[in-house]
Amino acid sequence: MFIKDPGSVLVVQLAGMGDMVIAIPALLALRKLYPYAAIRVLTNTRAKEILNGINEVDEIFVCDTIKDFLVLMPILRAQRFGMAINLYRIYSFIGALKMFALFIAIGARYWVGRDTNGRGFFYHLKVRETLPDELHEVEHKLNCIRALGSDVRIPEFKVVCKREDEDYISSLLRREGLMEGDLLVGINCATFDPGRNWPVQAYALLAERLSSISGCRVAFSARTTDRQLFRNIKDHLKVDVIDLVGSLSVGQLIAFIKRCSVFVSPDSGPMHIAAALKIPLVALFADGEYSELRPFGRQEHMRIIRGPVKSIKADEVFSYVEELASR
Repeated sequence: MFIKDPGSVLVVQLAGMGDMVIAIPALLALRKLYPYAAIRVLTNTRAKEILNGINEVDEIFVCDTIKDFLVLMPILRAQRFGMAINLYRIYSFIGALKMFALFIAIGARYWVGRDTNGRGFFYHLKVRETLPDELHEVEHKLNCIRALGSDVRIPEFKVVCKREDEDYISSLLRREGLMEGDLLVGINCATFDPGRNWPVQAYALLAERLSSISGCRVAFSARTTDRQLFRNIKDHLKVDVIDLVGSLSVGQLIAFIKRCSVFVSPDSGPMHIAAALKIPLVALFADGEYSELRPFGRQEHMRIIRGPVKSIKADEVFSYVEELASR
């Protein structure tokens, strides 16, 4: 299907922060395809912050709860969108029915989306996919825009770091005693599925080994809901680390990751931010959706350790951090 000018487009991306990062190439490609269209995005609060400063998106609608949905629907319907695009895969038949109902409520003229294993039966333009496969989610999302006529081949990322967030992180790290020229290793100690996370003892051992390097500081980050997890890590720590757990906005998190010499993380939103920023990255990736959700990009600035995460040794992670830091 080729639509010359839809006028206004609503992109539905109701998923997490990491998923929004890997949706950015599709949003940039959409803007190149429709330079004069009004492009709006429907997402949640945390994912919204990833789009701050991305001028290719004209407006963002936030929906976190059923109440938000009820308030937003008449507003969205009044926009009379020429097109609605769902970039997210459809995991189940129930999920398909929910998305079908959402698209009815939005009332756009043309419906575009991923026909995951035949579940996108209601779209006018069905972008067929059979999962699981070996294609990365970045490419799956881009395929929705390619199906509309985009000729983008190489995905382009854009994560904006605001000056005020950079200044905040610089000031915070100075107060923590970080000196000019010091090596800063950031560790994100949380992921969406606790079963895919590294053991607390391993995080503590890695931090201790890194702290033994002259001029190296270690800083932990995670969400407010992960405070207890970090307390458990601290129970095993014998060195001082910088505690940023639960204290950063998404913008400040981006600035912190940008400031890191090396970043260590399990499969998570911060992992995808680091990959998009091309920050040297050691990713701890559990068995599962590796092909679809691995850190995207050229491999020279990242090391990915795969397997049951509980079997990953701190010494192996430490050696990769040393290697990347020395470049």
